[in-house]
Amino acid sequence: MRYYLNIGTNLGDRHDNLRRAIQLLTGGTGKCTVSPVVESEPWGFDSNNRFLNVGIAMVSDLEPLAMLDRIHDIERQMGSASHRDAQGGYVDRLVDIDIMAIDDDHGHSLTLDLPTLQVPHPHLHDRDFFINPYRWLRQEARNEADNSQLAIRMLAELPFDPTDEQMQLVALLDRFVQHGGDRMVFLLSGYAGTGKTSIVGALVKALQARLRKCVLMAPTGRAAHIMSDYSGHTAWTIHRKIYRQQSYGSETFGLADNRHTDTLFIVDEASMIANGVGEGAVFGTGRLLDDLITYVYSGQGCRLLLVGDTAQLPPVGTTESAALNPEVLRGYGLDVVGMTLRQTARQAQQSGILHNATLLRQAMEHDTLPEPQLQLQGYTDIEAVTGDMLLETISDCYDRDGLDQTIIITRSNWRATQFNGGVRNQILYREEELASGDLLLVAKNNYYWGEDYEKVDFIANGDVAIVRRVRGEVERRYGLRFATVVLELPDHEHTELEAKVVLDCLTSDTPALTRQQQERLFNEVMSELPGDQRARYRALKRHPYFNALQVKMAYAVTCHKAQGGQWQNVFIDMGGIAREALTTLDFYRWFYTAMTRARCHVYLINYVPHNA
Repeated sequence: MRYYLNIGTNLGDRHDNLRRAIQLLTGGTGKCTVSPVVESEPWGFDSNNRFLNVGIAMVSDLEPLAMLDRIHDIERQMGSASHRDAQGGYVDRLVDIDIMAIDDDHGHSLTLDLPTLQVPHPHLHDRDFFINPYRWLRQEARNEADNSQLAIRMLAELPFDPTDEQMQLVALLDRFVQHGGDRMVFLLSGYAGTGKTSIVGALVKALQARLRKCVLMAPTGRAAHIMSDYSGHTAWTIHRKIYRQQSYGSETFGLADNRHTDTLFIVDEASMIANGVGEGAVFGTGRLLDDLITYVYSGQGCRLLLVGDTAQLPPVGTTESAALNPEVLRGYGLDVVGMTLRQTARQAQQSGILHNATLLRQAMEHDTLPEPQLQLQGYTDIEAVTGDMLLETISDCYDRDGLDQTIIITRSNWRATQFNGGVRNQILYREEELASGDLLLVAKNNYYWGEDYEKVDFIANGDVAIVRRVRGEVERRYGLRFATVVLELPDHEHTELEAKVVLDCLTSDTPALTRQQQERLFNEVMSELPGDQRARYRALKRHPYFNALQVKMAYAVTCHKAQGGQWQNVFIDMGGIAREALTTLDFYRWFYTAMTRARCHVYLINYVPHNA
C-alpha cells in the first residue's frame, strides 16, 4: 500500500524532528517522497509556537491499523505521547503524524470509516498544511512514479545533523534538480563554516547514487582538485571542460560543443570567474562567464549550479563577482533561484578561524567599517606570531605537514619576494637560485610546454609546479636568464614535463616580466627568425625561449594567487598595510579570503590589535 502521511511539529528543533520522524517511519532507509515544508499557525488552539508540517508518501506492507499502531509507537518514542490536554483540547507537540490518504496496490484510493481511523483524513481538505503537501505528493506521483528522493539521500550523505537553514537548502536543491526549468540557474552563496561544501558534496553523491548526471568544474586546477576530494567525483577546470584547441599547436581555444544531456553542471569557487578579456583573450570570446553560460545551456536539458562566497575577493580589477550577482545572471535570460547560507554550522562553532572569519563577514554588512576586531583568546587554531618566532614557527609547520601544506599570504608581489627569499635562505638553506624540490608558481598562462601531454591543455597562471631536476647551466639571452628544468604539475595529475623557465621573474617585484622585458624579448627573437613577417610570427609561437615559463617562488604569494586553494597552515602578513586601508571593503575581503584558506591553523604575522 502507498500511504500519504503528514508530520507536524512545533516544539524543539522542528527540522530535526521532521528528519527523525521520516527516518523512523522508513526504517532508516529514507525511501519515500517528501513534500516541501509548510509553516503555519497552530490549528484548533492558541500558541506562540508555529508548526512545521511536511507530507510524505511511502510504500508499506503494513495494513492500515498496523500502520496506525506504528505511528503511535514512533510518536511515543519521540516523546509526544499525547496531543491533547486533560480537557481534550489540542496542545503543543514534538511530533504529530496523521494518515491523510491510502492507495491500494493497484493505485486506487481506499476509504475507511473505523472507530480509530478514518481515511481520507476528515480534515484533509480544510487544513492548508494537509492539503497543500498532499496535492504536491499526488502531482509528484503523476510526474514520476519512482521519485529519486534526492533530498533524503542528501541528508543521509551529510556527515552531521543539518541546521534549519541547511535543511531548507537541501529542499531547494532537490526541487531545482528534479523540477527546475531549462533556463534556470541555482546560485548558492555561503560564508565560511556554513556547511556549503559538505552540502554540495552530499548533492554530488546523491546524484551519483540515483544515476543522475553531473559535471564538476572550478576556475583553477587547485580548486578543482579540492572539489574532487570533498565530492568523491572527478572535477575539471572550467577552461579544460568548455574549450577546445582550434588546431594542434594553436594558441587559440574555441568553445567546445556541449554533448551532455540532462546534466547538472556544478561550478565551485564561482567568485573567481572573471568576465573581462585580459589573459583570457585566446579562449572563446575572452569572457569566461559568457562562455560558461553559453556552453552549459546549449546542451539539451542542462542546467548550472554556481557555488561561491560573496565575501571573498572578486576577480582582479573588479569590484564584484559577476557570477554571484543575480542581476548579471538574469541578463543572460536565466531564471535565478538560490540561497545564501549565513548560519555557522554547529561543528564549526569551536573554530577560532571560522569565528574570526564570521566577525569579518558580519562587519562587511555595515556601511562603515571599523578596523578589524579579532578574538584570539581561547582558541588554539589562530594566533599572532612575533618576528623572533616566525622562522621557527614556519619551520615547524614544514616539518609537521610538509612544504606544500604551508603558505604565506601577503599584500604585494614585493613582500612575497622578500618572504620567499627568507624562506629559501634561512629555513631551507638553499643557496642556488633554483634547486630540486623548490615550489614554483606560474605567473602567466603558457600554451607551449604542455601541448604534447594529454593531461595538460595549457599551464595556467596560478598553477603550482615542483622542481624535480635542473638541467645544464644558466643561459643568458635577450637580456634575460633561462634554465631548463623538469617540473611536476600537481594541478595536472602530477604530470612531469621538461621546460625552460625565466629566472629573472623569481626575484622581481612585478607579477611577471615587465612590459619592457617582454618587448625586448619579442623584438630580439623576431629579428633572429627568417622569412617574412607571417612566417616569423608562426615561428615565434614555436620558439622555446620566447615561450619560457614565467614563474615565481610559491612559499609566499598574494591573496589572489592563493584563492581557490587550501592549506593546513596559513601565515597572513599584516605588515606594510596603511592604517587607512584597514577600514576598506577591499582589505576586509582580502583578510577574509586569506583567513579562510586555512584548514587547521592561521598565524598572523605583524598583527597589532586595533586598540594597541
